[in-house]
Amino acid sequence: MVKDQYDIVSDSGNSLYAIGASGGDPSAVICFLHDIGGTSADALELANGLMAENIACFLVDYHGAGKSEGAEKHSNPLRDYVDDLEALCMLARKEYNDSPVFLLTRGFSDLVATYYLYKKKSQEISGIISMEPIPESILKNLRISFLNKILGFLFQRLPLITFNDKRIPYKLYRGMIKAHQEIMKSGFSASIPVLTFQSTCEEEHGQLYFTNTQCMQLPDCKNNGAGLYSFSKTLISWIEKNIRKT
Repeated sequence: MVKDQYDIVSDSGNSLYAIGASGGDPSAVICFLHDIGGTSADALELANGLMAENIACFLVDYHGAGKSEGAEKHSNPLRDYVDDLEALCMLARKEYNDSPVFLLTRGFSDLVATYYLYKKKSQEISGIISMEPIPESILKNLRISFLNKILGFLFQRLPLITFNDKRIPYKLYRGMIKAHQEIMKSGFSASIPVLTFQSTCEEEHGQLYFTNTQCMQLPDCKNNGAGLYSFSKTLISWIEKNIRKT
């Protein structure tokens, strides 16, 4: 298995930069999704370790981030992120059609992955690994203040909204609210396994959208090769238990 660079195009028409494996016969595939303000490089060290253990990894820079180009095309900008995810999954499927596919998300990408599963009615995802997920207390209280509605109407492209300690454009935040409301109103619930990593497991995560969730404490992997190796082994063990051939 070797690591290659790919140029892929989403259904929105955005040109995306991706890194992924090719060759070999992996036991599973992981598609990595970074948080707002991040890039694919954030998870590259973890991906390299997993590929050494026969897990094929694919990473993408969202449109407008890192080495990717493009901008929002849909009236709801969250749909553009969903298209980015779909393009990455199609790349993974093209390279490894017989291997189960898992998503590894961080922060904002939780909602992207959930909206993808909801909109696309996708059956190809075998599980989700969520790093530092969006707290459900935040999801349950997604709303826009009257002041921000006025400011957003006047300055829609300014980063006026703080969401989960990130500054994001008003239009994207509004799209996230609409997506969340649409998902909840539909009664959508998925039974695929979800593993969340967070600093504390005191607050439940993932159960708004998913019925089969497990929480583990987030390890300290920064500048810690042993910690990263142990974390990789934990992921591999969980994936092996939850592999579901598609």
